[in-house]
Amino acid sequence: MRLDTRSKIVGAEEASKAIASWCAAGEDPAVVSGFFDPLLATHAQRLAEAAKGRKLVVAIRDPENPILPARARAELVAALAPVTMVVLEDLPELGRQPVSFERQDEETMRDFVEHVRRRNGG
Repeated sequence: MRLDTRSKIVGAEEASKAIASWCAAGEDPAVVSGFFDPLLATHAQRLAEAAKGRKLVVAIRDPENPILPARARAELVAALAPVTMVVLEDLPELGRQPVSFERQDEETMRDFVEHVRRRNGG
């Protein structure tokens, strides 16, 4: 059986209801946000650490000048096994702030671009 991971991409209302339901059932889902532009191995590692056996909801945010469209980034993130749900819009107030990967994403992106430039003689 083949799973279409795009089914993990949901709207903010559906994600909020799922999070509320999980919390009501005594679960503690992880909620993170980030750019994931482009998605790198370090992102996959950080997301796996954030999940640590819990349900994981990832909100995709837009950097200043994205390389990839948000939908493409959402599909890549959704394909990662630890990810339960991906949201392309801001989540309504959930009683907690998502753990933000944005600053790390900016640093990772700068390092990645610099690495590519060095490898290509630029």
